[in-house]
Amino acid sequence: MSDATLEVVNPYLLLTKPARFLDEVVTQVGDFLDPGQVVAVVVNRVATARKLRAAVTEQFGRQADVVLITGRMRPIDREQTETGLLPRIEAGRLRTGDGKALVVVATQCIEAGADFDFDSVVTECASLDALRQRFGRLDRFGELGGSARGAVIAQADALASDPVYGEALGKTWEWLQSIADGDGRVDFGLDALPVPDNAGDRGLLAPKPHAPVLLPSHLDAWVQTFPLPVPDPDVALWLHGPNQGAADVLVVWRADLTEEALERESAESQLQNGWLEDALGAVAMVPPASGEAMPVPLTSVRRWLQGLSAPDVFDVEGGPDDAKEDASAKAPERDRQVLLWQGDDSRVVGHRDIYPGATVVVPTSYGGIEAGTWSPGAEEVIEDLGELAVMRQRGRAVLRLHPCVVKSLFPDSSPAAPTPKSQESEEDVDDLRDVHEWLESLQVGAGASEEARRLLDYLRSEGRRVRQLRVARLRRLDASGGSYFVVTARRRYSVEADEVTTEDDGASFTGREITLREHVAGVSDLAAAFASRAGLPPVVVDDIRLAARWHDAGKADPRFQRLLHGGSEFKALVTKEPLAKSRLQLKSPRERREAQQRSGYSRGTRHEVMSIALMASGGESLRALANDWDLVQHLVASHHGRCRPLAPVVSDEAVVTVQVVLDGVRVCAESAHGLARLDSGIGERFWLLVRRYGWWGLAWLEMSLRLTDHQRSEREQLREHRVEQGQ
Repeated sequence: MSDATLEVVNPYLLLTKPARFLDEVVTQVGDFLDPGQVVAVVVNRVATARKLRAAVTEQFGRQADVVLITGRMRPIDREQTETGLLPRIEAGRLRTGDGKALVVVATQCIEAGADFDFDSVVTECASLDALRQRFGRLDRFGELGGSARGAVIAQADALASDPVYGEALGKTWEWLQSIADGDGRVDFGLDALPVPDNAGDRGLLAPKPHAPVLLPSHLDAWVQTFPLPVPDPDVALWLHGPNQGAADVLVVWRADLTEEALERESAESQLQNGWLEDALGAVAMVPPASGEAMPVPLTSVRRWLQGLSAPDVFDVEGGPDDAKEDASAKAPERDRQVLLWQGDDSRVVGHRDIYPGATVVVPTSYGGIEAGTWSPGAEEVIEDLGELAVMRQRGRAVLRLHPCVVKSLFPDSSPAAPTPKSQESEEDVDDLRDVHEWLESLQVGAGASEEARRLLDYLRSEGRRVRQLRVARLRRLDASGGSYFVVTARRRYSVEADEVTTEDDGASFTGREITLREHVAGVSDLAAAFASRAGLPPVVVDDIRLAARWHDAGKADPRFQRLLHGGSEFKALVTKEPLAKSRLQLKSPRERREAQQRSGYSRGTRHEVMSIALMASGGESLRALANDWDLVQHLVASHHGRCRPLAPVVSDEAVVTVQVVLDGVRVCAESAHGLARLDSGIGERFWLLVRRYGWWGLAWLEMSLRLTDHQRSEREQLREHRVEQGQ
C-alpha cells in the first residue's frame, strides 16, 4: 500500500497515514450526517481543528452548520458561540430528527464544562481517560436506544509517541483493538468500558510528569514579589513538570491602538511626543478584562510577532513547548511591538520582553483570530470586545467613539462617530450635547450584538439625565492628527463588580469623596470580622484590626491631599479633614500625571510607606496597642503589594512634614524617611515574619487586610450608587 492508502482496522477503529487523516475524518462525518444530527469532531491540536472546520465546511456547508470550539478563544467569543449552540446540543433537549445538521469541531476543551450531548462522535485517538471523557458527551441520557455512533481515528505517526499523550495514545489504540467484539465494535459506555485497575501500569492513561524537588530556596525566591529576585525560578516547571510549556500569555486586541503608535514608541527618539502616554490613556479608559483576553502559549505569541510559523498549540494545561521547532528555518520577517499592560507602568516592548503570564495589548489590525479561535496566520482585522468585557465584569458602561471601535460594535450603522470640534475641557457643554445627539441618532444595523444594543440603550437613557454622562477626549493614534470622544456613564450599569483593586494610587479616584477617618474605620471593622470568621487567633485579629486602622495614614501627606483634589492646593486647604478617596475619576494616565505635577507628589511615592514612617513616630503609646508590632507594620507596608521585601526607591525633592491623629495618637514624620534604604529594617522585618508565620501563613495574613480594603472601597461606591438612585 502507498503512503496515501488508508488501512481500515474495523468500522469503528481506523488507522490512517498523516496525509489522509483529514480526509478520513471528513468521510466519517459524512457517514454520520443525517438531517437534524449533531456530530462532534474532537482532535488533539488547535491547528488540526482549524483545518478540519474548513474541510468540513467546504464538503458539507450546505447541509450542516459547522462551528469551531477550542480553549484558545476569548471567553466572550466562546460564551457567545456556546450560547447560540446550546439549544441544539444541550443534554435533555428534544431530538426531532429533522432540520439542518450541526457539526461541532473541537479540541480537548470539550472534555469538560458545558453539558453537551451529541448524536455521533468522531475523535482522534488519545489516552484512555481522555477518550472516556469525549465519549461521555455521546448520548448522555441513552435516548438514542443504542443507535449512537462513533469512530476513533489514529494517525500512524502518533502511535509511537504523541506530544501530549506520550506513549499512552499508541497503547490505548492497541488495547482498544484487543477488546473489540467480533463485529469490530467497542462499547464506550461507562459501565461497559471501565478503566482497568492496572491502566496506569499498562500505560493507558495520560502521562503525569514528575516535578523537580521543591527546595526552601525556591520558596524564598517566590515569596519576594517586590522587587522580584534574580534569578526568579519559573513556577511552570513545578506545575507542569520538565519539558513542558511556559505559562500562557493573555492577548487583548484593541481597535484604537495602532501599529503606527507602537512603532513610534519603540524608537527612543519619539518618547517626547507622548505617544506612549496617549496609548496608555486609550487602554486605561477601558482597562483590559479577562473576557476579552485570549490565552496563547508564550512561544506562539513570540513567533507570531516575528512573522514566523508558530508551533502547534494544544488545549491541555502546560502543554509541550515546541519553542525549538523551526527556530532556524528562516529569519524573522518583522518584530511587531505590543503594549505590555502593567497599569501606569505599562510600556511598549518587542517579543523578547514578553514573559509568561503577561497581558499584552495589540492592535486589531495584527489579526491572529479565525472563526473565533487562535490562528497566527489569519490577517483579518479582529473585533474589539473591550466595551462588552468591561460592562460584563466591572459594571461600567463606556463607549469609545473611535471610528474603528464603533464600526466593530455597530457594523452597518450610521451616522459615523462624531469628531471633537474644539480642544476645550472634557466637561465642555458642547461635547456633551454632540455626544448625546449622536447616541440618539445612531441607527443600529442588524449586525450589532444584543449586548452592544444594551450598552447603547443604557448610555442613551443616562444621557437624558442631567450630566450623567462623562465625556473625555483622546488623541487618535494614527496619522490623522485628530481626536475622539470616550463617553462613560457616571452610574454603574450594574453593581456586582468593581475596579478598585488596582495596585497604584489610581484606585483612590473612585468618584466618591470618603474621609480618611471614615475609610480606615470601615476597613478596620471589616478586616477584624473577616479574620475572626476565618478562625485566626484573637491576638492576630487584634493586630489586623490595628493595621487596618493605620494602613492609609500616609495619605495625610499634604501633597497627596492636593492630588486627591486634582492638584488644587486651595481645595485641599479648605477641606475639613484628610480624605482617603477622591470625588474625581481620573481614569487616564495623562490626567493623573497632570494632577500629580500640580500637587508636587513625586511619581512612585507610596502612601503606605509614609504610613510606616508615621507609625514609627508614634512611640510606645502606639506600639503598646499591638501584640506583634512587626506584623502590624508589615501588613501596613505590604497592603498594595510593595515591601516584599523592599520599599520602592523614590526621589523626594520637596520634603514635607506629615501629621495625623488616629486612635487618639498624634504622629508626625518627614516625607524624607529613608525607608527605601537597605538598612531601614523593612527587609529584615519581612524575612523575620516569613520565618515566624511561614511562606503561606504570612501571605494569608496580608490577604486579610488587602482584600478587605478592596471590599470596603467597593461598598463605599455601592452606597454612592444607591444614593444616586434614591434608594
